Amino acid sequence: AICGAIILNEITPKTGYTAAGNLGVTTLSTGVSDLQGVAIEALITFVLLLVVQSVCDGKRTDIKGSIGVAIGFAIA
Repeated sequence: AICGAIILNEITPKTGYTAAGNLGVTTLSTGVSDLQGVAIEALITFVLLLVVQSVCDGKRTDIKGSIGVAIGFAIA
């Protein structure tokens, strides 16, 4: 984590970058209302939970791939 922070600090532009010191902060982008943010979050959460419930169902026999990869793709 320390090495990653050092690398990120070195590759982040020092001038003209207004979010310096705020990397990783969960805020809405300009032009996105609070209601839109809640709707986006609800949709993304629904998709993630749908994938997790689908691939972790022990009664399903049609799943041949990796469960972790499916969940990882849903997160990415």
